[in-house]
Amino acid sequence: MLVAFPAVAQVVQVEVKAAAGDAEQTRDFVAGKIIIDRKRMEDSGAQSVSQVLRREPAITVGKDGQVGLMGLPGYTQILVDGSAADGSDPLALNIVHVEKIEIIKSATAVTGPFGIAGTINIVRRKIAPKTMTGLSTGVTSTAGKRGADLLWSRNLISKDSPLSYNLNLSADRNTRNVASAFRQVTGTGLPVVQGEGSSLKHTESLSGTSKFALALDASHKISVAPELLYIRFENEAENVRRGYRGDAQTSRQSSSSPLLSVGLPVEWNWTMDEHSRLSLKWKTGVTHADNDADRWEAATAGLPHQRSLGRKIRGLNHFLDADFNTSFAGGHDFSTGVRLARNRLQNDYADFLDGVPDLSQSLLGVSNLARTVRYQWFAQDDWRINKSWALGAGLNGERRLLEIDEGPLRSRPSFNVWSPTMHIAHKIGGNSKRQLRLSLARTFQPPSADQMLLRPVINSLAPCYARHCAINTFDTADSAGNPRLQPERALGLNLSYSHKLAKASEFGVEVYAREIRNKTGSEIAMASVPWSDAPRYVSRTVNLGKATIRGLDLRGRLAFADVWTTAPAVTLSGSLGFAHSEVHDLAAPDNRLAGQLPWRAKVAASYAAAGLPLKLNLDVHLLPADWTRSSDRLRTYQEQRLTVNANGSWKFPGGTSLVVAVEDIGARPRRGISEYRTNEGLLSSHDLTAAHARLSLKLDFTL
Repeated sequence: MLVAFPAVAQVVQVEVKAAAGDAEQTRDFVAGKIIIDRKRMEDSGAQSVSQVLRREPAITVGKDGQVGLMGLPGYTQILVDGSAADGSDPLALNIVHVEKIEIIKSATAVTGPFGIAGTINIVRRKIAPKTMTGLSTGVTSTAGKRGADLLWSRNLISKDSPLSYNLNLSADRNTRNVASAFRQVTGTGLPVVQGEGSSLKHTESLSGTSKFALALDASHKISVAPELLYIRFENEAENVRRGYRGDAQTSRQSSSSPLLSVGLPVEWNWTMDEHSRLSLKWKTGVTHADNDADRWEAATAGLPHQRSLGRKIRGLNHFLDADFNTSFAGGHDFSTGVRLARNRLQNDYADFLDGVPDLSQSLLGVSNLARTVRYQWFAQDDWRINKSWALGAGLNGERRLLEIDEGPLRSRPSFNVWSPTMHIAHKIGGNSKRQLRLSLARTFQPPSADQMLLRPVINSLAPCYARHCAINTFDTADSAGNPRLQPERALGLNLSYSHKLAKASEFGVEVYAREIRNKTGSEIAMASVPWSDAPRYVSRTVNLGKATIRGLDLRGRLAFADVWTTAPAVTLSGSLGFAHSEVHDLAAPDNRLAGQLPWRAKVAASYAAAGLPLKLNLDVHLLPADWTRSSDRLRTYQEQRLTVNANGSWKFPGGTSLVVAVEDIGARPRRGISEYRTNEGLLSSHDLTAAHARLSLKLDFTL
């Protein structure tokens, strides 16, 4: 399978300050922002942002391991320093390079309208007010496959020089093996096909980030922050599909997919007075990726074939942001700004079959081009009415224009979005330990350029040779885009109460609701297609209609020392969530949103040994078995999932620390079922995917 890298940013860029002043503290209170600071991250023993987040009661973890809010990782906006991440997974970022993590379970005008479930913003470490050097190295092992990483950071600041800077370099390599098996039966239990698949995946990356800041005077500062990312994916995969009548289909593929991303942000900050600040930021980013694969295909009937698949991806992105923040009489903290963006994504294809060009997709040409232009404006006012009440109101508007060229086919989709937001926060009796908060927001989920490209991906287990294709079924469907996709539009409400019991103990309850229009989902249907003489099963992203979500979350944290002073240093935290969701245009039952389980539970514990620099951490996640219907013909099942993770950290004198972690303790194979109702009856595919525990060791040094 070819790997597609996103080159077009899908979320807005915002400026997020690392240090919280009075204005930002007000916004945190009004919007209910949860802050995971540097100390909490270090105490967690976690190595990555994802590991930190899965211990946070407000965060949900899906059966696929993805973290998000409200059980909807696909609807959770992930930002890095307020901007979309380029190329790499931001949740895999090592905490060595992270200052804090901000969580908002609604939307604000500043963070933009594209977080239907909320926003997670990862704030990287800024130039610290001291000179220091850090080094971190680690090794991992999963089912005998090893990995390693190395991180280095340097921070320099001098009272005698207006120039300060930090540098961060990291490199890692890991290998993992994925194995699966399936069998397909009819509704009466008669066998149809069975098969297995395996892949050996190698990933290596090298990244470098930096920031050079020059203070022109007390009011003006210019900074440049070059960034570079190189990732290479290599994959060896084999898939076998056997029919019970003796026929078989085999596919072996070797692929290599390097990606290079370079960005150059330039920022000017003007502190106009003690209450007002203006910033301008320009960023240009270039992304180059080459996806090359060689595949051997063989069937019981017919000669084997050799296929060569090539795809070059070229992305060019320009962003211009202007932000103005000020405070004025009456307790108002006001922000406004504009965002301008221009993105260009070009794909060039070179596909060969048995040494000659493959013409099966010639109707769409050998290249496509997607251009996106975005114009955005926002304004937000956070008003401290008095000691007990605060109000935040904002408006965000965006105009997005797309141009998609695929050979002779052209599409020009566009849309406008207006997103009003409002937050009301109340300290009951003026006591900050008891807070009540109401949030209302209109939010959106825009389609990506890749979701709208018509060019298909033909399933390797039902290949085509000059329009003559092997018979495919729902589980070997081809995939193609849909240029008619419309953005999902949601109206959301969050009502929460939090009560701080003591210094480190608290509990909270939150109810939430979302009403989504133009809900998208995958639809598999038989259709006549230009790449085949016979109809094929094709999977496309479509707008399904209306969906609703209603949920209740209970969360808490208890430090034993808050109950009695001589207690051991043990802290327990956890959450219990209940939800009901419904996609109204799909037939009941099981027409819930994917990932939105009827309930979920998690608990985390930490223990700091008395008299020793040792800390132990444990987190447990329990998710129920569930059926989900993605179309009137297809529904899927996933069994109950219990995940247990543990780590221990030891701090040595001089700032050195050692962390040993085990993830997915007691891992067992993942079982799933897909049921597809054809005109002839029911077909069921039973899947089994291997799972393994992961052992890691990390050493951190402060030099």
